[in-house]
Amino acid sequence: MNIERITELYDLFNHEIWGKIPENALKALIAWGIIPPEGKLKCDKGHSLRLVKSSTTVDGWVWRCTERYLKGHKRAGRCTFSQSIRKGTFLDRSHLSAYQILAFSYLWCGNLPINFIMKTANITGEQSATDWNNFCREVVVFGSFQDTVRLGGPGKIVEIDESKIGRRKFNRGHWVEGQTAPVVQLIRYIIEDGAQLGA
Repeated sequence: MNIERITELYDLFNHEIWGKIPENALKALIAWGIIPPEGKLKCDKGHSLRLVKSSTTVDGWVWRCTERYLKGHKRAGRCTFSQSIRKGTFLDRSHLSAYQILAFSYLWCGNLPINFIMKTANITGEQSATDWNNFCREVVVFGSFQDTVRLGGPGKIVEIDESKIGRRKFNRGHWVEGQTAPVVQLIRYIIEDGAQLGA
């Protein structure tokens, strides 16, 4: 399921910014890999967890185990393990609704201004927007290291440069070298077929 416009995401959540996650939206979260599918998570006794509706959670869903098990020589008891659907996911430890998080991420990927994203996703807290902006950047950086692509090859030359990054003086002007500034290797360009290197 692909989202072409932000209005489609809004429709998926039944035009509700806050509140319970609709069943169709929950299926989309699973399809997108944001929430794991049923059968993947286990309780502390090794039973598979199921997604069940909950009136006491903000998202309206919870992972729950209802399997029976033997208590020694006593009769079988029912496992009561449960956990939030957000635990260990992209949505974990956030006070924003699932819709707000997805809307922020979608618009952020479109390289839109943070103020516009806050207004569109109905996010009032500047700190929340700043935190999610930084988090999205970290995800992109992490993903770029995980999904590496080989550069160059036979007959191709890859030129690599180095830059030392530090603080800017008074938040303007040129970069100032600092003792703790990292040296970053930058791939400037790939020269096809052994052509002459530029300046």
